[in-house]
Amino acid sequence: MQRIRRENIVLVSEQDPSMRSMLGGKMMELGFRVLDAEDWRQAVRLAEEHEPDLVLLGEGMDDALGAMQRLDLKQTTLVLVVEAESLESVDVSGVADFILKPVNWASFGHRIRRAMQAGDAVRKLVFVAEAIPDKMFRMGSDGICRNFNYLNGAPGKPVADYFPDDIAEIVLDEARVAMRSGKVQEVEYAVQVEEGIRNYEARLAPLSADEALVLVRDISERKRAEERMRYIAYFDSLTGLPNRLAFLASLEGELKRSEKDNKKFAVLFLDIDAFKNINELLGRNVGDHLLQGVAERLRACVRQRDLISRFNDMPNHVARFGGDEFTVLLTGIERVENAFAVAKRFKEAMGHPFIIDSREIIVTCSIGIAMCPEDSRDAASLLKFAEFAMHRAKDSGKDRIQLYSSSLTKQMLYRRDLESSLRKALEKGDFTLQYQPQIELASSRITGAEALIRWKRSSNILVPPDEFIPLAEETGLILQMGEWVLRTACAQAKTWQDRGLGEIRVSVNLSSRQLRDKDFKRKALAILDETGLAPDLLELELTESSLMNDAGTDMLRGLMEAGVHIAVDRFGTGYSSLGQLKRFRLNKLKIDRSFIANLESSPDDADMTQAIIAMAHGLKMEVVAMGVETMAQADLLRGYGCPRAQGFLFDHNAESLM
Repeated sequence: MQRIRRENIVLVSEQDPSMRSMLGGKMMELGFRVLDAEDWRQAVRLAEEHEPDLVLLGEGMDDALGAMQRLDLKQTTLVLVVEAESLESVDVSGVADFILKPVNWASFGHRIRRAMQAGDAVRKLVFVAEAIPDKMFRMGSDGICRNFNYLNGAPGKPVADYFPDDIAEIVLDEARVAMRSGKVQEVEYAVQVEEGIRNYEARLAPLSADEALVLVRDISERKRAEERMRYIAYFDSLTGLPNRLAFLASLEGELKRSEKDNKKFAVLFLDIDAFKNINELLGRNVGDHLLQGVAERLRACVRQRDLISRFNDMPNHVARFGGDEFTVLLTGIERVENAFAVAKRFKEAMGHPFIIDSREIIVTCSIGIAMCPEDSRDAASLLKFAEFAMHRAKDSGKDRIQLYSSSLTKQMLYRRDLESSLRKALEKGDFTLQYQPQIELASSRITGAEALIRWKRSSNILVPPDEFIPLAEETGLILQMGEWVLRTACAQAKTWQDRGLGEIRVSVNLSSRQLRDKDFKRKALAILDETGLAPDLLELELTESSLMNDAGTDMLRGLMEAGVHIAVDRFGTGYSSLGQLKRFRLNKLKIDRSFIANLESSPDDADMTQAIIAMAHGLKMEVVAMGVETMAQADLLRGYGCPRAQGFLFDHNAESLM
């Protein structure tokens, strides 16, 4: 018979002397040092003094059982030696096993070893619970919470002793859901403490139909990190103002409120005149300081009653739309004169000189205004009309305020002409693709290439992609154009492979229209099959705003399951949800060129870039820096741990792909 370690101690308490003697003898054979207790008081005293590894309680020891259940005997395993009919009247809390009388001595040693193993398992769990910083305990469906000690038969504490009053009932409800469903539930809550707010997460895992394991973790650091990333997502890092997509979300919300309440509002689009000259003549650092000064003045001169309804409680309501462009949403506007009055305040605020690096700089601005509902009830149209009006103000001599009207038709006529030419170009196949390589910074090896569409409208007119791609998106022509781009790029990647250039992954931008196309997955997989390109050599790039929309969720998952890679394009300019990034487990994150442009001169951009790289690594995503133009930028990115980059600096590498 296998012996148990000699140092083990067993307490044997049984009112029948002969049974007590037989139990003690058998335990000695198993290698235990035996403590003999004739009555329950002696048993409790010996248990407190020695905290034995094992306690055998026989008949007539009900008082000893109750007393030991209330002791904090973390090292002790409790086994009952009783008649079968006695079990119904015994409180079995914390009992590891039962040995029924008459005792089967042939299996006695096996039952003892099994009880000791069960006790060891529970003790290890107790040690783990005490070692980790998280709180861990059991919760019954009655709301009573207990620790994991086998012999802890104390009445326990109510859930209200563990959680704030307004959270305790929620936690109990979720624990009951976990018990019923067999699935882990989560509850997040905040507690006001002396040093501020602490955030906690309670995870509730079912142990049985009547009990759940509760793990309470302090997630304050995680919340602070999420808040930092939320700031990156929703705010412009240079000015601290809400960014483009935050403003777009606010505009959509205001449109719904306006339609419901039949209220008017105005969109203002402001652009600093000749800002490009300031950057070129005085440098980007001066330009950045000027933008910060402009943001402060716009923020200061907009009264609360002129402001947009709060977007996620953002304290500032003027947005930096991009570059030197700013937007404002004015609610409660009854007449266009009210919008003009606010725009005039903006112009007057810009009229005072800015002092930057002991240099006096005077700037003007052009402002366009569009009204809802007079001009449109569509967010994109209102912004477009306000921007049209701003450009008319510039064309009219700058430093002006222009209200959008139907007379601004020149742009519309050009748009219609461009749309007609775009349709003909698609029919004739007048588009070409250029490929911008993605470089592994450590080895200068080409690992991928982004397909960029180009349109030469005539022999000497190259239409900028920013001009025709949004139009294709609006008209739906992007579906036909996108399918052509996808097929051409996949065929080219297969050609590279056949030429012995290796497995170069080709990236293709996926528009929001394509994302909503229910047939896109079938088309994409058919093109891969047609061209013979392996799915893992195709990468589809999504904008951040696309991630916030549930459209295309199943399609994306299906493509990823087929092996196609998915990337987030121009990260940092939008408002990606961290939950979406985690949920999709996308393959790659591409840092927007706006962070890279000032990497050498802007500590904020450097910090943001490093934070994004660290986040991507944490989510196990590949990361690529866009718009790299200098070796200094490449060296900094390499030092930050960014493995790949693309941009003008590496465009000469594209020659090897031709």
